[in-house]
Amino acid sequence: MINVETIKFIEMIKELAKKSANGIKDFSEAIQGSEESYAYFDRNNDYRVVLDSCVDEYHHDAVSYYDDFSFEYTVRAVEDEGNCGYYILIHLLTSETDIIIENGNWYFG
Repeated sequence: MINVETIKFIEMIKELAKKSANGIKDFSEAIQGSEESYAYFDRNNDYRVVLDSCVDEYHHDAVSYYDDFSFEYTVRAVEDEGNCGYYILIHLLTSETDIIIENGNWYFG
């Protein structure tokens, strides 16, 4: 049955897919004003994907991550060695199915 949490999860996937179309980058590369344009991951925090951040002349902080508020999935960036880039992997903890997000698209992996 579809509930509010399912709708939020679908919206998260769509948001990450949209950001991935512009690129998936290390958070160390984030500059002020670019936080909403790209999907950023935190190399220093197990490649977790950044949800909210504060980047300005005084701060360069990841405030929260996409999987901070759920015990049902993890959201990580994974290096795609064949394409020399990254993709986002959403691992569903209650299923053997993963969701892969890259280049503006998502699919089951």
